[in-house]
Amino acid sequence: MADQDENSNAVVQSLTRHINCLGEDNRNTRKNALISIRKEVFDRKAPLSSRELESVSIEVLKPLLKSFSDPVEKCRELSIDIVSCFLKSVPTVESKLSYVVPILVQRLGQQEIVEPSEEIRSLLVCLLHFIVEKAGKTIGVYVDDCVQILQRTLVDPFPETPSVRKAVTRVVGGWLLDLPDRYSYHHKLIPLLLTSLSDEQTDIREMADELWHDIGLKYERENEDDLKDKLDFVSPQPGHYPPNCNFNIQNFVLNSNTWSVLILAAVCLSIATCLRFCLD
Repeated sequence: MADQDENSNAVVQSLTRHINCLGEDNRNTRKNALISIRKEVFDRKAPLSSRELESVSIEVLKPLLKSFSDPVEKCRELSIDIVSCFLKSVPTVESKLSYVVPILVQRLGQQEIVEPSEEIRSLLVCLLHFIVEKAGKTIGVYVDDCVQILQRTLVDPFPETPSVRKAVTRVVGGWLLDLPDRYSYHHKLIPLLLTSLSDEQTDIREMADELWHDIGLKYERENEDDLKDKLDFVSPQPGHYPPNCNFNIQNFVLNSNTWSVLILAAVCLSIATCLRFCLD
């Protein structure tokens, strides 16, 4: 263990000059510094252990996250790649969430998306997906931030960016299938997936349709007793339904539950507004 600490400390010391160069005005200096950081940490002949990488990440994560806002796209791409490598290599990401998630919100979750590059937006969405999967239940406190990012990127204001919408659709569908305590977030996630069902891109619509179908089947398996009566007495599909319409009772119940929550929230908000008005 002492040898591991000594090794990680030596790596951190070797990175100090490169980290300092991330604040230089010259774009090539910053880019070369990021290339050197990646090489010295992840391209070593004797790879660092996960424990050593954890120690190194504690020292370099903040300056690397600051480079997510670098004016040069290549520098942003390199910094995202390095942070992704760290997060994939360390034992857990829980201690990193308070640093990483706010940066993702800053780049993608504002009223107007700050990140101008389609490729970088797609990389950030993929990074978010990975973080949520690895964090598991510990992501709970940050779910609202994650949903905010997905809401903004799904309605991407940049016209040439179907790849970002596709990545978001894949993430939302994955969460609705596998996110711990996902039922608590149905009312936030389901409307996002339903938006993709009417996307102008055929491949995105088809992906959303397949995910929606799988989500309904999984919901049926997990709620078989509650759905039994509904499944036994399902009416034939109405004749006015469009061809190839992927309707099933499971998704109907999911929709009903979701919109019930949304409508109740709207009613409560209206009542609260009226009460404040009356009290004033």
